[in-house]
Amino acid sequence: MKTSTYFLLFTGLGLFTILVGYHGVTDVAAALAVAGWGLIWVFLFRLIPIGFNTVAWQILLDEGERPSFKTMLWARWSGESVKGLLPVALRRFP
Repeated sequence: MKTSTYFLLFTGLGLFTILVGYHGVTDVAAALAVAGWGLIWVFLFRLIPIGFNTVAWQILLDEGERPSFKTMLWARWSGESVKGLLPVALRRFP
């Protein structure tokens, strides 16, 4: 891996640790316990359309430049995460 990848990985883990510490480990664990196995269903529910979307993107790309399914799935999942967590996709029309 590149140095920047390690930097971003450890920065993200550090921020995650700070956030969990700020809100309290027991509170976060309790919230996850309440959600329970429902989180698995949400994951599977999102995985199916993102998987189909990944296949569609692979069809659109040239064979010589086409990344693997795993790489494309990771890219799509990351894109959905950014879109869902940050206001990058919001546009207000007058």
